[in-house]
Amino acid sequence: MSKNEIDESIERTLAVIRQCYGEKISLSYLAEVAGLSSFHFCRVFQRQVGMTPIKFLSFVRMQRAKYLLESTTLSVAAITREVGYGSVTTFTTRFSAMFGIAPGQLRRQHVRNTQDMTSVAAGDAPEKLIGGQILNLGRVDAGVFQPSADHESRRSSRIEVERHAPSEQRRRQAGAGGGA
Repeated sequence: MSKNEIDESIERTLAVIRQCYGEKISLSYLAEVAGLSSFHFCRVFQRQVGMTPIKFLSFVRMQRAKYLLESTTLSVAAITREVGYGSVTTFTTRFSAMFGIAPGQLRRQHVRNTQDMTSVAAGDAPEKLIGGQILNLGRVDAGVFQPSADHESRRSSRIEVERHAPSEQRRRQAGAGGGA
């Protein structure tokens, strides 16, 4: 096969993966689509795409799952089936490994962020928890906000408070729990 033919065969397999990610797809089937032996197909695919065919399939499935979690109300189990996994446990483990967050947590976080954005757009005054205190940030027009000269120093100290607040809370809780 010429380089052009190999490039076209890899493009065909990429198209099959993108279209059929929810079905059971074997390595031998993808090699057959490419018209190559399984061994040669894996080498060529990895060289051209940067990952193995199975890792690419998993990547496509996870990207689709993330999209479905953020844009639909389908259950995690339904999304698991939709993207080609037979087990919610396996899906959740792989999703968490890829994105650093469990599917259900991602959805809750997305819903919360969407509600926060809707609230801000509607003119509500958002509140933020910083260092154990609730600060009312009010409505801020981004075009009007002009930081003062010492804005950066206040920002730095606020970040320090945020960074150390959880450990301070743990110490206080440990002290209260130790005395009881």
